[in-house]
Amino acid sequence: MHTGKRNIFYTALFTAIAGTIILLLVSKSKELRLLQYIKQKIGTGNNQNIGVPDPLLGWLHRPNVTERSQTSEFNVSYTTNSSGLRDREVPLEKKTGIYRILALGESTLFGEGIAYGKRFSEVIEDALEGVEVINLGVRGFGFDQSLLFLERDGFTYQPDQVIIFFSEQDYLERCKDFIRTEAFKPRFVLSAGKDSLIFNGIEQNRRQFGNTEIVKMSRSLVENLGPKGGEKGDKDFWEAISKSLELTRQLRGEYSNDDFKRLLYLLLKRFRDDCSQYSVPCSAVVIDKGIADYMVEFCAQLGIPCLDIREVLVKASRSHRLRFAIDPHYNEFAHAVIGEYTGNFLKDCCLLKPNKAFRYRYLGKWQ
Repeated sequence: MHTGKRNIFYTALFTAIAGTIILLLVSKSKELRLLQYIKQKIGTGNNQNIGVPDPLLGWLHRPNVTERSQTSEFNVSYTTNSSGLRDREVPLEKKTGIYRILALGESTLFGEGIAYGKRFSEVIEDALEGVEVINLGVRGFGFDQSLLFLERDGFTYQPDQVIIFFSEQDYLERCKDFIRTEAFKPRFVLSAGKDSLIFNGIEQNRRQFGNTEIVKMSRSLVENLGPKGGEKGDKDFWEAISKSLELTRQLRGEYSNDDFKRLLYLLLKRFRDDCSQYSVPCSAVVIDKGIADYMVEFCAQLGIPCLDIREVLVKASRSHRLRFAIDPHYNEFAHAVIGEYTGNFLKDCCLLKPNKAFRYRYLGKWQ
């Protein structure tokens, strides 16, 4: 496979986290720390092998591979099953007596930096009796891609419940993007009357935007991806990232606030309607304080049960670190909190039985 294609997924993931990381570059010491982290992150050998292009979604995880992610903060293996999910092998037909939940999200749900068994999807399973959670988290995805993933593949698993995790505002902001670094992605745009969604696929976006400056810069970034050694190589690396992110922000500016809110409302409505078509209940979990209040309001308007744990995590952050020091993703402690609160929420709204052997450590602690 061409080097550019091998790098498609990982560069998409990297751009997804770089926006947060770049904000930390406020001193030389922090810059050096981050550069050391990035060298470890992308220099471990196998990271480029877990991604594969997808004609509808832009990218997915490659099936049946193991990737070792070793940084100064964690040393974790990511193993995918035959469907490309970071999960155990899951048959399409569920076992009798099992309540199957599909979980949708991005790298937070995937569990960046978190060992298998410690992610909040597994904590939910542990807290509830007879429950199976299938983790459909994909690194770098936007809400729009998760929705398309659900429509194409998700319902084949015969779920009893679909739950979407709004873990970062950027998960929503990515719905504005037609590209993540070198990887083109699909996106929806508003109709002229702003009352429906129009789908723009990958090839359409490629034809329309393939020669734009951001695409050229993204290709340049891919060619230079990885530590070249020396201070100049590090500076060139971050200069490419900064310019790519700046261009992305300029493209995102084409949406007015009202239009973007309307876009997200229609996507959430489509999510609800998709589930209704298959007679599958749906729900949502709003995690990060950066998620706009209107997402909770939209869930209420659309009749989607919603767990809002933003304030819980804000209070928890006063005594515990929620994220890795350099990597912006949630750490194992945050996954435990999210899993416990979500499990309790699902127990009540879905009338599920608690696992008597499960010991809650954080539930109700920051109410």
